Amino acid sequence: MLKLQTILFHKISIFILMFCFINASSEALEYSTSPQIAIDAQGNVATVWQSLYSLSGNNVIEFRYYDSLSTTWSTEIIVSDPLLNSYTPSLAINGKGDLVIVWISSDVDGISSLYASIKLFQEAVSAPTRVSLTTSLTMDAYSMDVNNNGDIVVSWTGFFPPTYTSVVRETRGNLDGTWQAPRTLSN
Repeated sequence: MLKLQTILFHKISIFILMFCFINASSEALEYSTSPQIAIDAQGNVATVWQSLYSLSGNNVIEFRYYDSLSTTWSTEIIVSDPLLNSYTPSLAINGKGDLVIVWISSDVDGISSLYASIKLFQEAVSAPTRVSLTTSLTMDAYSMDVNNNGDIVVSWTGFFPPTYTSVVRETRGNLDGTWQAPRTLSN
């Protein structure tokens, strides 16, 4: 009987230790979703996704980059502001290896805006820039692209709560980080 109790005690102890170890790992504390991936002409790969950031309780946008010359992945970095709730990331990469990351972030008041970061080939990711206005809420429906000349275009659905109307909006930017004021394309 004592031997059975000892075996049972050890199995329960191992279960508890495994449970604590699994829950203490960073992967168990994060909930990652919405991955997007793109590849350039040289075989470099960029990927973004949304993760739950345990320090703020917000979702953040994370990024990694695969360098085809060194055949290594970069360390993952957070590209969004951890104090904002960020979601639905997307990215586009041109033939030169320059890329644009776009996502939606909401502040504590629930106002959502589109943000973008730029990564030129072999350079670091830029700080986020708000590319939409705060006069309307940004819906999940958006798209974007970047060409080899460095021209960026982003379009999205803007929702106006007081009138319950929505419109298609658009802005253009360049890889140097300059952005035009958003325009309404639909009525």
